[in-house]
Amino acid sequence: MFKFRYWSLLLVSHSLYALTTLTVTLSSDNNPGGMGDVGDLRYMLNLMNQDLNTIPDDYAIVFASPMTIQLNGILPVINNSPNPMNITIGNPGPVPTVIIDGNSGAYSGFFIPTGNVTIQNMIFQNLTAKGGNGGDGISGGGGGLGAGGAIYAPQSFLNGSNPSITLMNVSINNCSAVGGNGGNYLGPAATGHEGGGGGFSGNGGSITTTGITGGAGGGGYGGDGGDVTLSTTDMLGGGGGGGLGSRATVGVTTNLGHGGSDQNAGLDGNGYGLTITAGSGGGGNSGGNNAGGGGGGAAIAFGGGGGGSLGANGMSAQGNIPPLQGKFRVNATPSGGNGGDGAGGGGGGVVIVGPSNGIDGQAGSGGYGGGGGGSGLGGAIFVDSNLNLTVQALPGIPTVFNTSNNTTQAGTHGAGGPGGTDGLDGSAMGNSIFLRAGSSLTLRAQNANDILTLGNQVAFADDTVFGAGNTSVFVNGNGSVIYNGTTDYLGIVKIDNANFKVNGQIDQASVFVCRNTGISSQRGTLSGRGVLTGNDSRQLVS
Repeated sequence: MFKFRYWSLLLVSHSLYALTTLTVTLSSDNNPGGMGDVGDLRYMLNLMNQDLNTIPDDYAIVFASPMTIQLNGILPVINNSPNPMNITIGNPGPVPTVIIDGNSGAYSGFFIPTGNVTIQNMIFQNLTAKGGNGGDGISGGGGGLGAGGAIYAPQSFLNGSNPSITLMNVSINNCSAVGGNGGNYLGPAATGHEGGGGGFSGNGGSITTTGITGGAGGGGYGGDGGDVTLSTTDMLGGGGGGGLGSRATVGVTTNLGHGGSDQNAGLDGNGYGLTITAGSGGGGNSGGNNAGGGGGGAAIAFGGGGGGSLGANGMSAQGNIPPLQGKFRVNATPSGGNGGDGAGGGGGGVVIVGPSNGIDGQAGSGGYGGGGGGSGLGGAIFVDSNLNLTVQALPGIPTVFNTSNNTTQAGTHGAGGPGGTDGLDGSAMGNSIFLRAGSSLTLRAQNANDILTLGNQVAFADDTVFGAGNTSVFVNGNGSVIYNGTTDYLGIVKIDNANFKVNGQIDQASVFVCRNTGISSQRGTLSGRGVLTGNDSRQLVS
């Protein structure tokens, strides 16, 4: 079982917690659709998640030897419990010993929704966070958000919220965030049949027939939404995609959580012990369990299901009185369900399509609008609103953090039909680190002899261009932080106590050099041969 437990005096909320250590001995990933094989990383993550839902321990996942783990499926969420415990992944020491490889971009990296998680001495490479594509229909479903190719930190997801993540001696290379494409107008029809919204890598369902149909199902966390295949007056929509951690290419493939068609309910995903139920279509087929997308609406309830976790059902439309009222449109007012956690909304009725993904890429308007493209944000790392990510030097060991050759790509819009408009493309921002509104990044060299060096491709971006922003980069500790990159970050850089040496370029950001006595009596310093083009305010802050 490779599971060891001993008591450590950790003071967390005035309570004592045990520290459980799990040792990964296998570099393989041969059972990605299930629990994993005893000894591999997937198995240890699942074992930890199961225990955390019943026993609130702290955890350390270590590796018996240096290894490269090539993924064959989506990894389990790291801590899907309501218990925000301390978790450390990676071995102690001065050098990285473990590589997580996304199999040529087929899969994303760590999804961390809760707890205090430290990742150390690891390399992430070839990982892609891909938003699901919206389905085609009388109006297209919205593309899902692609965010954080290597590390994704949502503000809330299922049982968890407000994670705090610390990286120590970590590199992220050749990773990407790709927004899902919006669905297209499919063709004229006698009544509404709308595409499902894209989810977390799960595609929204499409309409594959003409005539009177229900709406297609929304994509889930890996599972695709169900298609609509029959023209019928029955109350049938496509089943929603299930599947927390369900998408896989090898091994056990009998429980991958794809949505059923209009003839079948959606399948449950491999939820690793969760009992969360997905949305179901009003009068249509239900979605699968375990964080699936919503099922499509019925033939007289129209809307396509929303994508993502707990995708909403088909719901009331937005806009004016719809056209084409007739036998099956007496009360034709529904649209697609909302997307959950950044996923695309399902296609709407004949008035406008459903809500966009909430980040960018608005849906088209008019009778037969195209779906909006999802955004690609944070090729390496995505930090959601009001969260903090810390990059920290190893104690007494010169430490390098780099993000090299990472990219972002916007989802393209869907095409609208007669009387409607195309959707809008998503955005592509933050190849390195993307900070959502109110979030922060801390660069820390804790002790006087600690040195943290940021590589020449480390950069920061936020959502100021979306009208939000209010993000910050904090530099603190008693050691030195060296920045060699180039960034056009629009937020605030605040140097508390540490020596911040800029050998690269920081454009636009306001830089404050301070003494924060709440951290240390040492005053921050700013040096280096680099360039600052924003405001440089050297002021004392107590």
